[in-house]
Amino acid sequence: MRWEFAPTTGFLQFDYAWQKDEIAPGYEKKPFEPLARGRDDLDTHTVRVMLENVLTPSLRSQITGLVMDTTGRELRYGGQASLNWALAESWVLRSTVGYSEEAPRFEAWFVDETLEMDIDERWYFSLTGRWYSDTGEIDDSLLLSSAAPKLETSHIGLGIRWQGENSAVKLSGGPYFTRYGVLGPYTEPFHNLYRGRDWGILQLAFTHQF
Repeated sequence: MRWEFAPTTGFLQFDYAWQKDEIAPGYEKKPFEPLARGRDDLDTHTVRVMLENVLTPSLRSQITGLVMDTTGRELRYGGQASLNWALAESWVLRSTVGYSEEAPRFEAWFVDETLEMDIDERWYFSLTGRWYSDTGEIDDSLLLSSAAPKLETSHIGLGIRWQGENSAVKLSGGPYFTRYGVLGPYTEPFHNLYRGRDWGILQLAFTHQF
């Protein structure tokens, strides 16, 4: 549901989404008890509120807040703020920061910056930088656990986009770095899974609006 509370400059939007996922179940082994199988499906309900404003002819902002309810977990709260700034006739800077948390002790943050240049109203060149960090998966196991430790990732990428009237094609790529925190005593056996890696990413995307 979208409400234009200020003509062409102010919008308030409410969204609801339901998602059902089939997952590989986890297993838990407690002393002197049989192996217990976890859930193999998850239901997630999400409510989102978004406020969008045209602040000036060159600035457009968007603020979003959301609540997620997933089977067997505490509520997750999150939000993000975005700002599009037309630096010049052919240059646009898009900035986004976000945060989410879930009891008892999960927190995550991210920052996304993209500088885009309009070459000829059909072709666009972009430079993107992204950073993400979280406190690791929530884990209350007393024995062996594969729960992920703290994580920090970063990415720098270049992109080229062709924009038609109803379709667009974008090619982008660049290095991607992952760094994990110190493993706990119950996750040490998974040290090969959770070790820092340097990746290379290449993406080709196509979109069409009907």
